[in-house]
Amino acid sequence: MRLEWSKDALEDLDNIWEYIAADNMIRVFSFIDEIRAEAKIFLDNPMIGIKIPELNDGCFCEWFYRK
Repeated sequence: MRLEWSKDALEDLDNIWEYIAADNMIRVFSFIDEIRAEAKIFLDNPMIGIKIPELNDGCFCEWFYRK
């Protein structure tokens, strides 16, 4: 099994990177790494997350990163 990021998700990561980088270039790299590591949970637990009803496909879930 592999984790596939949607185009929208990758754009969101870019936007998050730009927002944090404007204030803290050191923290931005570790924060993006934390998000990517958290997303890997799906590899071992593919049924977690919230199904995205508007996509009408059980293969797509969203997960909210909170720390």
